[in-house]
Amino acid sequence: MKAYFSDFTQKTYTAQEFTKMLERRIRKDWRTHKLLQTSKKYALIETPTISTALLKKFLEKIFVGRFSLTLFLPKENIPERFELLSDDCLDTYLSSRLNVFLQKKPFEVFQMKTPLRSITKKECEQLAKLWHITGKDIPDGHEIIHHLHEKYNQTKQSMLKSFLHIEETVNFSK
Repeated sequence: MKAYFSDFTQKTYTAQEFTKMLERRIRKDWRTHKLLQTSKKYALIETPTISTALLKKFLEKIFVGRFSLTLFLPKENIPERFELLSDDCLDTYLSSRLNVFLQKKPFEVFQMKTPLRSITKKECEQLAKLWHITGKDIPDGHEIIHHLHEKYNQTKQSMLKSFLHIEETVNFSK
């Protein structure tokens, strides 16, 4: 029996436990932060990455036809009636938010919905293998985040909470 390791919880799981744990974590994040609503229309830019395929699969699995998702090509204009979803996992989510401060980029990245933000790149890659999903690799996150997480294993979780608080503050002020 193959074991799956979560670098978020620092535990090893069976295939069934691993899938169930990730789905629970994603559901809790969505429910706690009211991330997605069945009454709204969402858009996803379809790219040949593992994370895009995983996001589509999770949306289908969790919402079972009660969710309006329209796929767009990368250079296609997205009408304003749609809310744009990002397929970033935790590592790329943290990196894009960190770049706002390190490179003084605009806060617009905080307005994008990121449903996979609660699972790490390694968890995404393992789940993709488990579900036989192929595609381009997920980009690496910021090197500083990786080094901090190796030294202090709660770094990613702490940064996620901090950026969620910043998102709430930025969205509240608009």
